[in-house]
Amino acid sequence: MSPLELVRRATQRWPELLRPAISALDTLEEEGLTQIVARIPQEWMSDIARRFATELMRDNLAQLRQIKP
Repeated sequence: MSPLELVRRATQRWPELLRPAISALDTLEEEGLTQIVARIPQEWMSDIARRFATELMRDNLAQLRQIKP
């Protein structure tokens, strides 16, 4: 089961527990994701890996924002 599916199921079962965390995602800006990845040393991550990681986080953020507890 994916982490996103776990969040979906947990939100259905314990909405009051997940509501604060899901609501906090609204304050997270996508540019912040790019800045986080940019801090990783160049020797540790190629440019294509940076783009992949950033896009994966953006996609996950979009999916998490659609979950309503």
